[in-house]
Amino acid sequence: MRPPQRPVKLIDDVYLHFTLSPDGNQIAFTRRYFGEGKIAMMIANVDGSGERRLATRPLNQPYELPAWSPDGKVIVCTVGPSGLEGNQRGITELRVKDGAERSLTSQKWQYVGRKVWAPDGSGLLFNAYKAEKQREQILYLPYPNGEPRPTTSGLDQCRHISLTADLKTMLCSQQNRISDIWLAPEGDTSRARKLTTGMSLSWAPDGRIVYESDFDGNKDIWIMNQDGTGGKKLTSGPGRNGAPRVTPDGRYILFTSVRSGAPQLWRMEIDGWTFDPPREDFWTFDIRWTTDGKALLYEAEYNGVSNIWLKPLNGGPPKQLTDFQSETISDFDLSRDGKHLICSRGGWTFDLVLVRDVSER
Repeated sequence: MRPPQRPVKLIDDVYLHFTLSPDGNQIAFTRRYFGEGKIAMMIANVDGSGERRLATRPLNQPYELPAWSPDGKVIVCTVGPSGLEGNQRGITELRVKDGAERSLTSQKWQYVGRKVWAPDGSGLLFNAYKAEKQREQILYLPYPNGEPRPTTSGLDQCRHISLTADLKTMLCSQQNRISDIWLAPEGDTSRARKLTTGMSLSWAPDGRIVYESDFDGNKDIWIMNQDGTGGKKLTSGPGRNGAPRVTPDGRYILFTSVRSGAPQLWRMEIDGWTFDPPREDFWTFDIRWTTDGKALLYEAEYNGVSNIWLKPLNGGPPKQLTDFQSETISDFDLSRDGKHLICSRGGWTFDLVLVRDVSER
């Protein structure tokens, strides 16, 4: 057995995704050019030499999760905005010879995952989900023409695809979250008891519990008494409603929802009335209350730079609080007196590592 070789850095400034050519001699990868406001699909030799741009798109509509075709002629990618406006992500191909781009399907999704080519190049499998029903399925897309069709009807949360050479057998994983809400009086786990099925919960000041549950088949916001009785559903309609947080005064519930076709932050009265705040470029689930409970603080990212914004609960427009010109924010918090903001900021590094003789290790 050969001794292990030291890893060798091949290429700098790789953004997240790459794929190998079928003969193993080339690498396709993505790279961001902030000065141009572009993201590029790049091709280089496997030793890192001979870089060239194949094609470019706007930064907010990147090429993602590329997969090189078995004949080496095209690379398929997920493309489209980051899902903030709903189902806008599709699948496109780039011709390796000249970078010409062609959409492979008219369908759009909230998320499109990794693509796996059939060995003969006659189609590809991929996992995806729509905004209104965030349950992943695996679809088959005939190539070079055709529309995708589901292969896992009746199954949800399927991903990690493997296909046999004769195209007759597919192996995939299925992931399901099973979660119950438990109450431990005075923190004593020996007296803990299950109240109901649910997740993402929050106490209300009056002692009731607000939580997310798919008890009736759709993820919605519910409220119940502390002993588990009196369960009442507060949201309805298509799409997931989750991650509830009760305001300190107990009047409102803040929650996330895709009911309008795109992920948004919503507010409703504790009894269920709601309002639709303006859409922003991007927001995270990591939000903070201001000390007076009248507004929310959240991180928003645009073109690879993030800042902290403030959203009043009275319906006013959001206000940008910080003005950083580079890097992203991974966490932040507000001092108890509301006068000081602390945050952690930084960037990412992405490298490719080549490992040889894997079968002999």
